[in-house]
Amino acid sequence: MKKTTLILLVSFILINVSFTQPKRLYVDIKTSLADLKGMIKFAKPGTTIFFRQGHYVFNNTINIRNKNYLKIIGLGKVKIVCNATDVSVLSLFHCKNITISNLHLTHNPMAEGCSGFVMSTSDCKNIVINTCKLNGCGVTGLITWSTSGIILDNCDIFNNSSSGLCFNGSKNITISNCRIYKNKETGLGLYRSENVTIINTKIYNNNVGLEIHKTKKVYMRGVRTYNNGINVKK
Repeated sequence: MKKTTLILLVSFILINVSFTQPKRLYVDIKTSLADLKGMIKFAKPGTTIFFRQGHYVFNNTINIRNKNYLKIIGLGKVKIVCNATDVSVLSLFHCKNITISNLHLTHNPMAEGCSGFVMSTSDCKNIVINTCKLNGCGVTGLITWSTSGIILDNCDIFNNSSSGLCFNGSKNITISNCRIYKNKETGLGLYRSENVTIINTKIYNNNVGLEIHKTKKVYMRGVRTYNNGINVKK
């Protein structure tokens, strides 16, 4: 009886661990967009999707919807190009606790005329973007709507046909150690947002460096805005 009970207990523990351990999934240049979307769709909380080093070309956006505790991380140099210029390279909808790390996101062709964003978030919470390159020709490098708890760290946002970063109705935003440059209109735009912290960030060679409109509680330390047509617009 004791032996049977012990076997059942061990079996229960092993099954429970198998369901609760975070999963690691890997993408390589042979992975299709359909397969990648399948990985994302069925990813359980705690999953990390690793992109192996390489140059990826997809014909449509990478959509992430209704996900919680998901990480997408590039291993080595990872560049993701979206051939469709009227959609975002990467979009998040109704997500929580998402980390995007070490990815270079852009459109093809890299020229004016894109109507899609490089990256967008809508109705999301706790989004971390670190060590990424958000490279136009996207209209905007990162645009957010109704998103809270956003962290951008050590990112380059450049070459976008409108703005580098555009926050709309968002709050609890932290931008640190970033470089925002060569965006055709605005480097960093804050619109109807709240509680924004910008640290050790350079904003340069944009038409407007920093634009603040109906935004409350903006804290800045070690921020340099220079060589813009207008450095700060309120």
